Order: sequence, then C-alpha cells, then structure tokens
Amino acid sequence: MKRLLKLSDAEILQRYKQTENSEYLTGLYARYIPLIYGVCLKYLYDTRKAQEAVKQIYKKLLPTIAQQEIEDFRTWIYSVTLNYCHAESIISTQEAKIIKSLNTDFSNIILKKCFKQLPVEQRIALIRFFEEEMSYEDIVSSLRYELNQVKSLIRKGIDNLANCME
Repeated sequence: MKRLLKLSDAEILQRYKQTENSEYLTGLYARYIPLIYGVCLKYLYDTRKAQEAVKQIYKKLLPTIAQQEIEDFRTWIYSVTLNYCHAESIISTQEAKIIKSLNTDFSNIILKKCFKQLPVEQRIALIRFFEEEMSYEDIVSSLRYELNQVKSLIRKGIDNLANCME
C-alpha cells in the first residue's frame, strides 16, 4: 500500500487494469473515501446510510471499472457517487410515500371503524361540523340543540375518536 502513495491515480488505474489486482483499486478508492463519504452524507442525510453507500459504491465498481475509460478518477468517482446517491434518494422517497400511503390507508380504516362506534348524535354533529363545514349556530338550528350541547357533542366525539384510535 505504501508504494501506491507515490503513484498517480492514472498509474494506479492502469496497473489495476493490467493486473486486475484489487489492491490497486482498494488503494485508489481509499484516497477518495472522504470525498465519497462527504457527498453521500450531503445527499443521504444519515451517517449510517452514507457509510453503507461508501461500501456499496466500492462493490459496484469492482466488476465494471476495468472496462471503463476513465480520464480523471476524482471526477469520475464523484460522478458515480452522485448518481448512486440520487438513485438512493429517489428510492427512499418512493419508499416513504408508500409507507405514508399505507399508514394513511390503515389510519382511515381505523378512523372509519371508530367513527361507526360513536353515538349517532356525535356522528351527526361531527359530520356537520367537519364535512359540511357548518358553524355551531347552523348545527344548533338544524339539530334543535342548545349551543353548549352541540359543542359538547363535537368535543366528546373528537375525544372518543382519539381514544379509540390509540
């Protein structure tokens, strides 16, 4: 490894391509780990994910680097790292959307189940207040309850939903 310190990136890459000795690639890659890690951390926002990305990028390079025409390894590895991080970021975003969707769907199922368990008066008051966006006064006149009763029905309905969903 010490002998690699004196060699340029191009020389190390050339020797790797000639011998396919992974020591050369490992030494060259090691020079750029701080750069690769920094880029990964910047785009993945997580030290664990960035560390894993550094390992995965190296594994990805091994089988393909010998066939690549690389003029400037630093620029090339930076580009490979950016592409990897963007792909990971897209995958993470899609996974988050799917999980959020599943959680939302599950929450809606639970909410509907809990809503059906409410007393009829509470359900009617909540529907008129939240879905129909009626004011307290409009609900009072439509249900012929006192203002305090309507407010109480809505408050208790919300509390009962919250308790049921826990």
